[in-house]
Amino acid sequence: MSLNREQLALVVHDLKNPLAALLSNLGFIASMIKDEMTAEAVQDCLLSTEVLSRLLENLTALGALENAEGQGSDFSVPSLVGSVETRMQRHAEAAGMSVTSQVESGLPQVSGNPKLVELALDNVISTSMAYSPPGRAVRLEVTRDGDDAVLFS
Repeated sequence: MSLNREQLALVVHDLKNPLAALLSNLGFIASMIKDEMTAEAVQDCLLSTEVLSRLLENLTALGALENAEGQGSDFSVPSLVGSVETRMQRHAEAAGMSVTSQVESGLPQVSGNPKLVELALDNVISTSMAYSPPGRAVRLEVTRDGDDAVLFS
């Protein structure tokens, strides 16, 4: 059985509702806990539910890929990275971490699907946060790689 884009969007939406409730309630519980071991367990649960949320976003993006041919565009790397950094910083702060970026000046415009690039960067940063010790910083660096390519690291 194959799901079309609308069916997939409906399934993702239906899964996100209980997940949002879990994230909200776990965040509340985390704010009330004084015991370090329990707080760490709740924080692990929060990170796991955020991973589930990203997986659902990935499903949505994969559904959009079927219709993405010809939908690429030129976009500004500094603007896209700034948006990702701002969004991911909120998640990092909740985990006692930080996210920073350094973007080389004068980068060329990039051609592609900016939403998929954002999704990939969100996933890389989230995974880095999940496997880094508390209190650490995750840093995204973007540099020129040749005349017309950009390297994200």
